[in-house]
Amino acid sequence: MLPELTAEERILLAIARERNKTHYELWWKDKIARSNKTVLSVLSKLKKRKLIESRQEERGRERKYYNITFEGLVGILKYEQAFAHIDEIAKTQKEMLPLVFGKWKFFKKQKILNEIIERLRNLIKDLWQKYYTLTLVPEDLPSLHDLGEDRIRPKDFPKPEGTPRIINVDINYPLFGLDKLPLFTSKTKATEKEKWFLKTLREDPDLRKYIDLTLDANEKKLKIFFSNAREWKHWWASLEQSAQKA
Repeated sequence: MLPELTAEERILLAIARERNKTHYELWWKDKIARSNKTVLSVLSKLKKRKLIESRQEERGRERKYYNITFEGLVGILKYEQAFAHIDEIAKTQKEMLPLVFGKWKFFKKQKILNEIIERLRNLIKDLWQKYYTLTLVPEDLPSLHDLGEDRIRPKDFPKPEGTPRIINVDINYPLFGLDKLPLFTSKTKATEKEKWFLKTLREDPDLRKYIDLTLDANEKKLKIFFSNAREWKHWWASLEQSAQKA
């Protein structure tokens, strides 16, 4: 049985599924919380942690519209409840991830969507391990973010004792996009399944161009790395020779 989502996670999921949400819609339509003030409080905290963004417009009256950021999208995709709505999220967020969500119909047509979703899950787990933490909230701060005992957390994270926790992302380091090469290729030697998968991707011109350019860039980086490594090795060997002559 999946753990119940917190208020902030329900807001992230609602905004991932539908763009330009207002706090009133989140409160009245999506029933995120009993109080309108609670929804506004959670929205403020999510914005401070760069998980959502907002803009103001006047449509009859001035309103603030909320959208999810890339960091927020990775944050909510950790949970299976989000993958239950992955088709809807892909349709809504295709501009954020054009080579993944923007190619959703292509993946379905080529019957590789399940493979893409599984790779997406694995990449999300990797990003969470590198950039995300679940943080204890001081007891004197009221919060609805009780994540429960069975949520994923770092190995050295203290065992919660009924204390609420929240999602934090380290925004000092740029996250690798979900449309980066690890989603489409493997670091290991290509298997027959991997070759078939890549052959299928080549049928889309945008994906073919992206993979070609990225592989070329990676090859250039490796050539520079090995060239530098050889220079250091020769220099190190020359020190040994100089020492023996002395």
